[in-house]
Amino acid sequence: MQEKPVRMMTEAQQAKLMQFVRVGLKWVVGQIPFDEVVRTFGQPKKYEAEGVRMIEYAYDFDDDTMSVTFSYDKLHPIDGMPRLNGFELEIRGDVYTNIPYETWDGLGLVRVKRGELIDGARAIRGDFFDPTGRRDITGWDPKNYVTFNYRLPMPPDAPFDVGAGFGYLGEWINERGDATLSNFRNAVNLRDLGIGRHYLTPEELQQRQLAKRQKYGEMNLCTGMVCPETAIWQAWTSNGPTDAHVVFKDRPFPTARNLTYEEAKEQRRYPTWEHARWMWLREYNVPEVDL
Repeated sequence: MQEKPVRMMTEAQQAKLMQFVRVGLKWVVGQIPFDEVVRTFGQPKKYEAEGVRMIEYAYDFDDDTMSVTFSYDKLHPIDGMPRLNGFELEIRGDVYTNIPYETWDGLGLVRVKRGELIDGARAIRGDFFDPTGRRDITGWDPKNYVTFNYRLPMPPDAPFDVGAGFGYLGEWINERGDATLSNFRNAVNLRDLGIGRHYLTPEELQQRQLAKRQKYGEMNLCTGMVCPETAIWQAWTSNGPTDAHVVFKDRPFPTARNLTYEEAKEQRRYPTWEHARWMWLREYNVPEVDL
């Protein structure tokens, strides 16, 4: 990575870069299949080797300005298929991009904020501004190399988070000052970026479920009130918990039977319908949902 690039990225090249980011983000989120990426940009080169974790699909360009790689993880398959990992874009060392870091605020991404809760349970550990070069003890990255970190808000039942990092060269206002954004300027020379998935671990999924049960339990959701989330909900009547049902977001909670099917059969009596309290039971994952 050179600190003094000699070629200016053209407007057409910037437009191509932004197109890759927009399409790549849709692919990572799950809105489009990889076939759509290929239809948009052409056939990439495939790199796969025995004993190597990732399958990579790479795009290089005749103008030698940047390279883009889409990757799948063979080590952690889903339904027997390599799972989507993410994509990376790297700018050639002698190319100056002139893309302000604020550009990424317009893609639906939100700036990472340390301590902010996701799902009401998982706290974000990173920061929006990361002085990567100052932290690098190997000397690989220059001191004026920094990373801006974002995340994409996802549906409440998404099995993964989406994170993004944008690496820039800029200038420290005071090289001996604090490693903070207020002491950094001219962050317009994008060098690389990556957008990828973090699949929730079983422990993180359990954290999310417990947080939802507590959150919705405190709301005391009852028949006639508006459902806050499409999920499997269980009705609690005067006879205790009864059947569980799918209730869709923004629809009112219905009345419920005061006996389950099994209880009605065992007791040989018909249930009655009554107002109930509704408790969040588990997530409802619709097949082929468009995230």
